Amino acid sequence: MAKIRILYKIFPSDTEKKTIEDIISNIKILSSKIGFKLNDYKIEPIAFGLNALKILLSLEEKSDDLLEKIEVELSNMKSVSSIEVIGMTRD
Repeated sequence: MAKIRILYKIFPSDTEKKTIEDIISNIKILSSKIGFKLNDYKIEPIAFGLNALKILLSLEEKSDDLLEKIEVELSNMKSVSSIEVIGMTRD
């Protein structure tokens, strides 16, 4: 079965460092619940103390619903302002 890798940019709702740490923690919990792998993440400075979080996820290509479910869960996190797909590859 093919693997899909997705790179997201997540914008937190505030500038607190703890907010990004909470988002990472929630993604790790979500990964075991939904069935994807958090391969890597990076904190990227934007401006005026605001940082974005880039995450690289991988998952088995099972159905299109899984991608939609991941995006809905990420968007609905309390400390997430918005998410953006930066790239997607398929192996």
